[in-house]
Amino acid sequence: MASSNMGNGILNELPPRYEKTSPEVALDLQTFKLVHSHFVVMETHLRKIENGVSDMITAFKEREINNDLIQIRREWQAVAVALDRLFFILFILAIVISVIVLFPRPYALQF
Repeated sequence: MASSNMGNGILNELPPRYEKTSPEVALDLQTFKLVHSHFVVMETHLRKIENGVSDMITAFKEREINNDLIQIRREWQAVAVALDRLFFILFILAIVISVIVLFPRPYALQF
């Protein structure tokens, strides 16, 4: 007799119209069990595929964010190099001007 609970034991119970066992009913039940097991396996594989695809999407998003951060870092690095060169040139100019002002040439004083 079939139970109204469809969760556990669905493969072990026959529907009400199959209460009498016959070779055809046994074959139908065996086919049903086989098809059901294939669907369970397919569902497991599909879930694995879905998880793999979602992991790939997450990885691509992280890679995109990392690429954006790398691009921003390179831009700031270029700004830092330009400012470093500018301040180096200003430092050299300040040293040269200081040397000229503090240590004048001796023959320039004899006019």
